[in-house]
Amino acid sequence: RQDERVKSLKIVIQLAKLLSDSGYPQFYPSMFVLVTEVLERFADMVYNRLLNKAEEALQAKASATSTTEMMFTNDLQSKLSPPGSKAE
Repeated sequence: RQDERVKSLKIVIQLAKLLSDSGYPQFYPSMFVLVTEVLERFADMVYNRLLNKAEEALQAKASATSTTEMMFTNDLQSKLSPPGSKAE
């Protein structure tokens, strides 16, 4: 999976370099449109991947915080309850 990301990035770099090729000026407008469409799609994919990673991190943080709060509350309740009472 990591190697696919590296290959994708290398392809995008090569496509961007195509824009500096002035060997066929009559094809430049068409090539510009095609290359920018591919670059835009790549940028969308990168953005969506980063957005998903951020959402996963927030969910993991929220879950960890919730678990910690629950453990702290249960521990505190057990320490504050009078002897012989049943703390739940």
